[in-house]
Amino acid sequence: MDLNKRLEAAIALGHLQTPILEEVKHVLEHPVAGHVLLIDDARAFTGRRDYPTLDALHQYINLIKPGLAYHVKDDIIRVYREQVTP
Repeated sequence: MDLNKRLEAAIALGHLQTPILEEVKHVLEHPVAGHVLLIDDARAFTGRRDYPTLDALHQYINLIKPGLAYHVKDDIIRVYREQVTP
């Protein structure tokens, strides 16, 4: 499934119940590096009501910004660049 094409089509048609993929893409493509992305209600990422599955979201994030850490804990999805220690 091509999430970018699905997102673009849904936005064009005004059919999104939640713009989560658009919002994630917007943050990850921001020119200032180092954002930490926290998404609450991880339990909603079931593939229903325009929410991707957690796995599909992870894949989508890796397409936009490969190598980011991705963790789900306490109903919060955390996406960030891990610190590299010298």
